[in-house]
Amino acid sequence: MENELPKRKPNRIPNYDYSKNGAYFVTICTDKMRSMFGEVRRGEACPRPQTDECTIIALTPLGKICEEHIEIISERFNIEIVNHIIMPNHIHILYSIERERATARVAPTMAKIVGTYKSLVANAWLKEFKKKGITMGKVFQRGFYDHVVRDEKDLMRIWEYIEYNPYNWDIKQFYNE
Repeated sequence: MENELPKRKPNRIPNYDYSKNGAYFVTICTDKMRSMFGEVRRGEACPRPQTDECTIIALTPLGKICEEHIEIISERFNIEIVNHIIMPNHIHILYSIERERATARVAPTMAKIVGTYKSLVANAWLKEFKKKGITMGKVFQRGFYDHVVRDEKDLMRIWEYIEYNPYNWDIKQFYNE
């Protein structure tokens, strides 16, 4: 019994229909929290006229694949991407499902959306590795973090969290050590 792995705590709300209309916040992490998607750069030229310096995420080729596939899942599942950001070792996606329940098309669950996204990104990245004749490791951690957006205040809190995530990167790195 000593060698038995700890049981994962389920992070889904029991009996909740994750395909129903509403807003959802998802965080997907890289395998072993490796910085594979990009790097945070401070002091870059800012497109906003009131600001001299910006903090940006300079995406790696894998990060660019992640970015491209955000639009693909939006179209594939007919969901609206409200906001998202690709950080060096994780991705935040805030999306909403707003469709009539009487449609013939079955609404996707959050697990289906995230699973498809991870699969599409990993397969696109695998193609790049095969071109170079090298072996690819894992891209994503198993599972993901999710949050059902409860109201407008919750939506705005999450929106701001996503927007300011790059600015808080150094603080998060300090606490993750």
